[in-house]
Amino acid sequence: MIAMPILPKLASAVALAALAACSTTSRTKRDVAFPLHVAVAPVQVSELTETDVSASNAFTIKLDAGAVDVSLARELGGGLFARVTTLEYPADKTTAEFAAARPEAQFAHWVRSARAADADVLLVPALSYRPEIEASKDVVNVAVNLPVFLFLGPVSYWVADARYDVQAELVADLFDVTMMDESGRFSSWQLLTKLRRQFGGTRYDYNERVDRALDYLLTVIVPPSFLETRTDQVVANLREDVVADLSASIVDQLADDRRRVLMPMAGASFCLAPGEMHATRYEDGTLVLEGPVYQTAGSGRLAGYSVFLGDQTYDRTFRSPVPVEERPRDLLAGGLRRYELSDRVPDVGAGVESVRIEIRDSGTSPRVRSFSCQVREASGPCPSKAQAVEGLLRREPAPKRAVEAGASATPGG
Repeated sequence: MIAMPILPKLASAVALAALAACSTTSRTKRDVAFPLHVAVAPVQVSELTETDVSASNAFTIKLDAGAVDVSLARELGGGLFARVTTLEYPADKTTAEFAAARPEAQFAHWVRSARAADADVLLVPALSYRPEIEASKDVVNVAVNLPVFLFLGPVSYWVADARYDVQAELVADLFDVTMMDESGRFSSWQLLTKLRRQFGGTRYDYNERVDRALDYLLTVIVPPSFLETRTDQVVANLREDVVADLSASIVDQLADDRRRVLMPMAGASFCLAPGEMHATRYEDGTLVLEGPVYQTAGSGRLAGYSVFLGDQTYDRTFRSPVPVEERPRDLLAGGLRRYELSDRVPDVGAGVESVRIEIRDSGTSPRVRSFSCQVREASGPCPSKAQAVEGLLRREPAPKRAVEAGASATPGG
C-alpha cells in the first residue's frame, strides 16, 4: 500500500500531458500571426470585497499580479504577434504611488512607453476577483465515485467530485498607438477591441487535492470523496489554474477578433492580412521584406510606406495595385485591391528580431498605421532581385489586369 501513491501520480501526469496536447491542438486559431508588435502594460489587480459565502465551507486565495503578467506575456508570445514587449512602471514612482495617480496619467505613461518601444498596439489588462472560494461536493460525481471506490479502488482518485466556485474576471483593451497623442487622449477608432473573460469555478479529483502519502493511505478505509477538499494543494492549484485559464481564454478571444484588430482605422482604407508579410535575413546581411497590402477599392492610392530598422528609416513608394480575385479570410468588406510590398535592405546585422513598417494613405487627412513583422533567418546569400520576384509570383500568381491603367510608381528596393 505504501507504493500506492506513486501509481496515481504517474498516471495523473500522463493524463495531464495528454490534456495539454489536446488543448494545444484545439488552438489552431493561434496560427493567425498578427503582423503587429504588442506592448503589454502590467495588469491592475483589484479584490472584490462583497461576499455571502459562509465560513464553514470557504477559504481564501490571493492572486499575484506578477504571475498574471508572466502568463499573459507567454500566451501572447506563442506566435500570435510578431513581437511582445512587457512594459514597466515609472522608475521614479512606487507601484502604490502609480496606482494612486489619475487613470489618464497612468494611460499616458503606457502610451509613451509603448511608443518608445516602437510598438504598434498597446494592451492594457485588469483583473478583478473575489478572494473567498466556496468549496462543495459535486453530488452526482460523489454518487458515481462510491461504487467506483468499492469495485475499482484507486480509479476513484480520478473522479472530479469536489467543486470550487470562483469569481474572477480579466478584461483588456487593445489600442492602436501609431498616431496616438502621448498625452493619453485617444479617438474611438484607436480602441481596436475590448476583451473580457470570466472564470466561474472548477472541479478537482483527489489527485489534484492532495500530495502526501498519508492522504492516500487514508483511502484504504475512507472513500476519497469524503476526505478533505480544502488543502494547501487546492489553494496552489487554484492560483495557477485561474491565472492560466483567464490568460489563455483572453488571448483566444483576441485571435477570434482578428477582423477588428486588423481592420482599417476610421478614414483609412488599408490593412495587412495575418501571416502574409515576410521578413527574411540572409547570411550576407540582406533583409528581404515582401508581402501584400490590401486596400478597399475606390479609395485614393496609398502614398507609400517607411521601413524602420533600428535608427535607420527607408521611405518607399508602391507599385500600381491590382484587383483581388480571392479575398483573404476575415479581411475588410467590399471590393479590394492589392499592393505588393517588395523591398530589400543591405547590411542588416544579426540579432534583429522584427522590422516595423508604417503605411500612409493619400486622403485629405492622411492616416498612418504601423505593422511589424518577425525576422526569419535564412541560410545562404540573398537571391538576385529577379529570382526573388519570380519566387514571389510562383507562390501567388499576379492577377491579369491592373486597377489603375497607366499608373506608375518607383518600386521599392
